Amino acid sequence: MSAPASVAPVSAASTPTPVLPSGARKEALTLLAVAAFTAVVALFPVLFNRQFYFFADTPDGAYGQWYELGQQVAGGTWPLMNPAAWMAGNYVAEGQWGLWNPVILGVGLFVAAASNAVVASTVIKIFFLVIGSMGVYCMTRAHGARRSWSLVAGIAAPFAGFTFFMDATSWVTNMITWAFFAWAVAALRVWIRRGGAWLLAAYIAVYMLITVGYVQGTVMLVFYFMALLIMAAVRRDSTAAMRTVLAGVPAALIALTVYLPGVLTASVTARSSSIGNDGFLVVTLTGLGTSSVPSGQTDLTGWWGRYTDVPLLYIFWLLPLLAVVPWHRVRDAWVEWGALLIFGAMATALAVGPSALGPLRFPARTMPWVALIVICLACLLLSRAEGKWVLTRGRLVAVAALWAAPFWLAFSQVPLGWRRHLIFAALTGAALIAVILLRRARPAARRRTAAIVAATGAVVVALQSVMFADALVSRAPYEDEASAYTEGMPTGYGEGMVVGSPLGMSEAVFDEVEFANMWYLTDRVNVLNLYTPVEFQAMAQDLCLSYDGRTCPEAVDKLFDTDAETGAPVADLMSLDSVQILEDDQRSVADLASMAPPAGWSRTFVGRHSVVWTRDEATADVGSVTWSSEGTSVEVLEDSPLETTFRVTSVPSDGGSVALSRLAWPGYTVNGGKLGDPLRGYLTRVEISPDEAGSIVSVSYAPPAWPLIVSSIIASAVFVAAVIAFGAVRRRRSTR
Repeated sequence: MSAPASVAPVSAASTPTPVLPSGARKEALTLLAVAAFTAVVALFPVLFNRQFYFFADTPDGAYGQWYELGQQVAGGTWPLMNPAAWMAGNYVAEGQWGLWNPVILGVGLFVAAASNAVVASTVIKIFFLVIGSMGVYCMTRAHGARRSWSLVAGIAAPFAGFTFFMDATSWVTNMITWAFFAWAVAALRVWIRRGGAWLLAAYIAVYMLITVGYVQGTVMLVFYFMALLIMAAVRRDSTAAMRTVLAGVPAALIALTVYLPGVLTASVTARSSSIGNDGFLVVTLTGLGTSSVPSGQTDLTGWWGRYTDVPLLYIFWLLPLLAVVPWHRVRDAWVEWGALLIFGAMATALAVGPSALGPLRFPARTMPWVALIVICLACLLLSRAEGKWVLTRGRLVAVAALWAAPFWLAFSQVPLGWRRHLIFAALTGAALIAVILLRRARPAARRRTAAIVAATGAVVVALQSVMFADALVSRAPYEDEASAYTEGMPTGYGEGMVVGSPLGMSEAVFDEVEFANMWYLTDRVNVLNLYTPVEFQAMAQDLCLSYDGRTCPEAVDKLFDTDAETGAPVADLMSLDSVQILEDDQRSVADLASMAPPAGWSRTFVGRHSVVWTRDEATADVGSVTWSSEGTSVEVLEDSPLETTFRVTSVPSDGGSVALSRLAWPGYTVNGGKLGDPLRGYLTRVEISPDEAGSIVSVSYAPPAWPLIVSSIIASAVFVAAVIAFGAVRRRRSTR
């Protein structure tokens, strides 16, 4: 049966693509202009807040992670496991370390060599904003927009509210996947329409996105593949469906490599599997209604309360101009751009959905993709209607209404911001009038239109920087220079733990303590109070240790409690050498100073806000054997992050067991013994049979299903090479 005319299949071979026009030089210059504009404008907030790009989760998590990764790689190590980091030390299971991503590895090397943490973070953030802006330009061009409107999309998308004020400042991994996503969409669009070696471009973009290891970006990519398949089915385009599948297979193999370790480790972590909605970071329709207002502090419940401190849901001030599009002339666009529309609907549904969908939390994280699609589709529509805008009185009234109503909605939500709203209303209203007057006089004045939009966009960001940049202040008073973090714990050595929370105390406490992943920069003591998105549930509960390294005050008692089974203090079982105790509401530093350290420990520091206890005699490194059952003795031969080897010197007739200061992550295997039930639910235990006396036992770690993981990423590259080679052979045969 033939397809209806409205959804007639389009042959991929006969469909032109505008991604590589004949004016390659103009294309390159325009792309360079997009990059330059983004880089310059992205610097505006730094003039008002030098730590604009060193905010919240960046110093708490990303920066220290990059530093540690760079140090390890520079030292010739590809880090899969760090026992001394405890809950944060299973790097491959966390995924977000980007171990498979060459760009992230390069970022790590750059950070490890940088002397100024704030400058390094600023360079990295702007670099990825530029990558994203160029990707959006290519994505919009690949879907048929004119060069001028693709430029507009490219320079608008990086400065959408959530992308700029949340991801670029704090949630950098979300921004990185967003930046690679635009390139993936552009490359997939061209591959599906042209075939050939374009699969390699799509593979590289998809590889870069997935191997960042941030699941939000991968979920968005899955949504886009689903949208492509839906549109291929609607259009009955078997070629498009086949090429989508051929691109999807290597993407799935890459995802298997990145996420399977986390899935197979989830049983011991605190990752949620529930579905619920407490309204936290759930995008509201009233919030979306202000998406054209650059000053909108909109309805979005978060850490700040109900209404945001910065314009997180702002998308693009130009959106009211869509009222002049002659919709009857673009009614067929849904078929050509259907995948974008379907993807946009999916992303929006997720943004306004439940606050928790299993491990997926904070639906507002999806806003960068919602904004990207809205901006891209708006520019595509305005480009498609080029020279045909309807500038009648009725349409102009509609533009005015679409401009005014969001400002009224924004004012209604935060009336105290009326001065800001008034300034931006005047600016955007004048810019809309200028564009309309220009296009009425010269309907084909594309470059001048783009210039007005670009200039207005730059002024918008400049004003937003003046009004909002200084609202972004981290929980801890972070220093600029990387060298400021090298000392760390005031005294001590070896492996250590901090008891308490520095947050909410006097800022002077940070003269004595670091926070979260900035502990990676310290030299004196390897502190376990690091940031981790996964945790190890049994350890977290036993020591009331949170995801960002804070503990309850009672953790010090738990550390020095005698374990009922072994008769040893927990600190001994963990091989800790130094413990720093912070004052709290119940205990002043004078109270802490009056506490007698346990036997074998000495008080080595009394500060204004903390004390430090240090072990009199050093223990073995974290990861080694810390306890053996009665009648069992062992001699440790070798100890490394991935393996501990020991000789059994004695074992009773009924067998024995030893415990190691290693978290019992799935993936440990024993040669010469067998794994037992973890001690206290989280310390690795090895059972030794009587006939093992005199033998050598090795305890080694490899991520669960490691052979499959490595094979998958290799198979993805082999698959792509085979598809490209097969296509080349077919083309040669067809030309004979």
